[in-house]
Amino acid sequence: MIDPQDQQAYLALRAANDQLREEGCAWFWNTLERLVSSHSQTVSPSTEHLQLGRQPWEFQVERSVMIGERYGVRHRGQTLVIEVGWPRRPEHGHVPGQGLARGRVGLSQNLMLEPRPLCELLLRASGQAPARTPRWFELLPGSAAPLLFTEQSLVRHLAQLGSF
Repeated sequence: MIDPQDQQAYLALRAANDQLREEGCAWFWNTLERLVSSHSQTVSPSTEHLQLGRQPWEFQVERSVMIGERYGVRHRGQTLVIEVGWPRRPEHGHVPGQGLARGRVGLSQNLMLEPRPLCELLLRASGQAPARTPRWFELLPGSAAPLLFTEQSLVRHLAQLGSF
């Protein structure tokens, strides 16, 4: 039988982690939407057209299933695809890399093909409880250490679409 104190501690930790996940994802989506909106307002609508899409999504990282959202920005025949999520149920596994959530950034020339991976994303908590904050890290192919993922990192990926 599970000790009630252990169960309460687990539920409190899960609630705190869920709050950090929501904050981290909100930062990510708000920043992306602000950058895309800002770009759309600074270019001529007759020459530059962005297609945007956002949908519920699930994807696999190693043996675990991440449940979340996928966002696509299509411009000049290319699509930047960003996926973010985390396991929601025990059978989904865990977040590889000792994180709170995972994500992927990829680029596709054809909507019917899987995007070419540009990087993996990892959401971690920094600081000590109760003042922990969510921070995204970028795992680049061939790189050993994760790098802090900032707004400039997102701009760098969006720039692959052309005039960002």
